[in-house]
Amino acid sequence: MNTETLVRMIRRGAALDPTKTAVRSSGGELAFAQLVDGAGRIATALAEAGVARGDRVGIWMDKTPACVQAVVGTMMAGAAYVPLDPKAPWRRCQSILADCGVAAVFADGPRLAQLADLLAGLAPRLLVVDGDPGAVGAAPGMATTTLGEVLARPGRELPEPGLDDLAYILYTSGSTGTPKGVVHTHRSGADFVCWVRDTYGITADDVFSSHAPFHFDLSVCDLYVPLGCGATVRLISSLEAMLPPYLVRSVAEWGITVWYSVPSILIAMMETGGLETAGFGQVRILFFAGEVFPAPQLQRLRRALPGVRMANLFGPTETNVCTYYDLPPDVPADRPIPIGKACENLESFVLDDDGREIGVGVEGTLWIKGGNLMSGYWNDPERTALTLKPDPRGGDGVAYCTGDRVRLQPDGDYEFLGRRDHMIKIRGFRIDTGEVEAALAAQPAVLEAVVVAVAGGEAGTRLAASVVPRAGAGVDVNELRAFCADRLPVYMVPELIEVRDALPRTSTGKADRKALQAAWSQEGNA
Repeated sequence: MNTETLVRMIRRGAALDPTKTAVRSSGGELAFAQLVDGAGRIATALAEAGVARGDRVGIWMDKTPACVQAVVGTMMAGAAYVPLDPKAPWRRCQSILADCGVAAVFADGPRLAQLADLLAGLAPRLLVVDGDPGAVGAAPGMATTTLGEVLARPGRELPEPGLDDLAYILYTSGSTGTPKGVVHTHRSGADFVCWVRDTYGITADDVFSSHAPFHFDLSVCDLYVPLGCGATVRLISSLEAMLPPYLVRSVAEWGITVWYSVPSILIAMMETGGLETAGFGQVRILFFAGEVFPAPQLQRLRRALPGVRMANLFGPTETNVCTYYDLPPDVPADRPIPIGKACENLESFVLDDDGREIGVGVEGTLWIKGGNLMSGYWNDPERTALTLKPDPRGGDGVAYCTGDRVRLQPDGDYEFLGRRDHMIKIRGFRIDTGEVEAALAAQPAVLEAVVVAVAGGEAGTRLAASVVPRAGAGVDVNELRAFCADRLPVYMVPELIEVRDALPRTSTGKADRKALQAAWSQEGNA
């Protein structure tokens, strides 16, 4: 069982070779000694501003070595970091910061001009900007400094966080129209990190890619597995991440040995990046997660990289990862691959709709129990109680109801059958269609809105919205899309929007989502 916090793991990894590069990007790099020393100075500044153990710190920065220092420094101060999507509208970011009551905020780049709007109504004790402080709007009532000034001050030794202290809060899509914060402690984060390290034999000689943004749960593996092992992590910027040919060329140049991304990125690297002919450099392990990998494309990837160990890592943000499947040499092209077995540090079981445990060959809902689990949803005890429950089989401790429908196969692997609610994943981002519907319905001309996922072949899954206007009102599709773009991240704005006089209904009066999905497909919009 793991007994180290994420902070302790990073310190131990840094001690292996303090001069070695810990974090590298196209804009710069930090050696392990620089990372730990700078993070310690950041922790000191937070503590001197009154940020205490258990407080929350918002991180509104691009993915850079400086951002990694801010994240690690926050944890060194005993606080939890709350990463914000740098591309999300400031209104969404503000709702997240307000929900978790941040004690401090880090911000950089083009976000500085929006800080006055972001912080309106909030009361953080400290604002740290990485950039020109003159670009920051008025922020009355809070101390403001620059990251450069913080890093120039001496640090001091602080009490280290404990295993059950908060480490990070990742906000995901929520059905009420408000993002929900998934709370992880050092214990749950480090338990997952140790499982990856031990299962896949990660060493200080590895170089990890960091393709996922920090507000996405894949980043937990990207950052803390390599840093805890004394290995290097290569940050991939949001611009670099969108250039498949560049990624394919650069993997060898960067010396990447462990790659982790959503399947859609790997498909793009095959389709437009030339991965199948160029190869994948020195990569020895390839992880993918976040969405279903279409079987034909996965077979192509397996054929192109026969010597690479590939694994499908499965699990919601609430569990970090809960099951995994190592791909065999031959991947069938006519059926999806399994999601595999539970991670060795976890326990899994399947219940039917009546709450009875079921075995091989019967469809049910997957439950997970063990150290990787979140501690709950921030500021939402009711939602927490719905998903984290006393073991329904009568055992000790709590178990998490994933909401994933699975079937246990005779070989012990789980077959994934879908979600029991309206949660979907697009390009690895988990989206609750209820949040998108809430944004659409907030437009004054909209009476009702239903959002469904529509399969789009190699283009991937797309969001399709059907809206009904209020009596006497007209809905302009372009204006509605712009309205959503001001309130939602880009990946949550429906790509397809139609205006209907009425929605199809089921016999119980509910909107008939299956009928809408079928209509989208029949109309050829998918």
